[in-house]
Parts: sequence; C-alpha cells; structure tokens
Amino acid sequence: MDGIFKKYLFSLLVVSIALFICVDLNAAEKTFKLDSFDRVGLSHGVKYEIKYSEKHYVEVTINDKYIDNIEVIQKGSFVEIGLEDGHHYRNTDFSVVVYTDNLTKISTSGGAAGSISGFDKLSELAIHTSGGSHMEFEDSANLKGALEVHTSGGSVLKLKKLTADGIDASMSGGSVVYITLNDGSKVDAHLSGGSRIYTEGKNLDLNVKTSGGSRVINN
Repeated sequence: MDGIFKKYLFSLLVVSIALFICVDLNAAEKTFKLDSFDRVGLSHGVKYEIKYSEKHYVEVTINDKYIDNIEVIQKGSFVEIGLEDGHHYRNTDFSVVVYTDNLTKISTSGGAAGSISGFDKLSELAIHTSGGSHMEFEDSANLKGALEVHTSGGSVLKLKKLTADGIDASMSGGSVVYITLNDGSKVDAHLSGGSRIYTEGKNLDLNVKTSGGSRVINN
C-alpha cells in the first residue's frame, strides 16, 4: 500500500509540474506604441501597472489563445485597454504595463487591480472605479488640487502615498478610499452603502453626506 501511495503522489507531482510548464509556455506578449496620452481605461479584470515614462506605450501579457482579442484603442489623449466583447473568457492571465508621462484620469472596471508608480507631481487627477476594482499608489506623489473620485461595487483605493489639496468623492456599495490630505483641505463627499474614506490631515473642511453606515474617518 505504501508503495502504491508513493507512486500516486509522484504521479500527481509530475502532472502538476507539467501543467505549470504548460501555463507558463502559453503566455504571449504584445507591445503597442502610442501617441501622447494622459487618460487610461482598464477592464476585464486586468492586472495592471501604470508607470512614469517619457515614452508612451503599453505592454500586454495574456494567454496566447486570446492574443488576437486584445483591444488597445487610442482616442486623442484617452487609451482604453481591454478585450473584445462577444467572447467568453476564461483563465486569461491578462496583465498590462502602461507607460506615460502624465495622468489626469484613470477608469477601471470588472475587478481590474493594480498600481501606479513614478509620478512625483500631478496637476489634476480623476479616478473612476467599479466592480470591485483595486488601486494603489506605490510611490509618494503630490496632487495640486482636489482628487475626484467616483467608486462603486466595493472598490478599494489605497492612496496614502498620494497627497492632495482635497477630495471630491461620490462612493457607493461599500467602497473604501485611503488618502493623505494637506492641512486645511476640503472634503466634499456623498457616501452610501457602507462606503468609507480614511483621511490623514489636520483641520479638514468637511462637507459630507452619508447613508447606510458610511463614514469619513480622519486619523
């Protein structure tokens, strides 16, 4: 019995390694060179990184059977990244790295999750998220003016490393935002469905409407 059991475990190990290798080999990459842009849209549960760069391009990694379904569409200063509609996607392993020298708006949906890095200063920024999207600033950044936020569906924005002059937020569905504000900043917020804003800053000017257990919590 022990010998049979050991052979069974060994077989499982071999199969697991083979599957791992197959998955790795099925990854395909594609690069899109673009004109200057400062607004980004992300969807289809993509895992993303947005990085500062003087050049403008997008690197995509995905299961090779979906390589022809990638959509990177530029309309002026806006770049939309996702997958063609009308298909059933499974195990896409869809990830992107976006390179640009400025950001003024980020829109995410469908559980897109990722990070932003390398932007020391921003002149304006709007973040629109839905469908349980997640976002995090990895590096310290300063925003001149108020951050505009529209979130729903349990989205989470970890923006403690972003320091802004205020926040103008509309949030629902248990969404959460963490942000650092300059002293005396204004907080304009309409929160519902248990949504919360966690702020760091002194002498904040609060103009807040809440329902369903929503709160603004200043640390």
